[in-house]
Amino acid sequence: MKQFNYLFLFVFFSTTFYLISQTLTFDAKTGDTALDQKLKTMNAQASSDIEAFKADIATEFQTTEIKVSKMLELMEPAEVFFAFNIAMINSISVNKVIEEYSINRANGWSTIISKLGINQQSEKFKDLKNLSMSEKSIADFHSAISKN
Repeated sequence: MKQFNYLFLFVFFSTTFYLISQTLTFDAKTGDTALDQKLKTMNAQASSDIEAFKADIATEFQTTEIKVSKMLELMEPAEVFFAFNIAMINSISVNKVIEEYSINRANGWSTIISKLGINQQSEKFKDLKNLSMSEKSIADFHSAISKN
């Protein structure tokens, strides 16, 4: 019984340490402190169950888990979610967001969204700060992607 308790404690503290380290190290640099914090929290939560995250993103954005996995090779989980939202809000392909991310990731998301034509004072940026989607916006996203 003692062995089980030690194993449980080890797993618990290891997981806790991992989540804290993810929270402390990830910085989206969006130019908005509240949005950065939302993404940091989302990143920690998604990292704790990456398989569920992949499935949720694939379902939410009508893509494949393979596509999400490929994006996770380049980005943090919260950045994958953010990239899909940027694509949706800006009516562009997520591949365009990935391309810009690859070029400017060291400069942060504020530079990336600016390069993609989203001004920090615009309605599109306000929509990104809300990080919410309606059925209409999902339909608009898929319509825009099919045009690209």
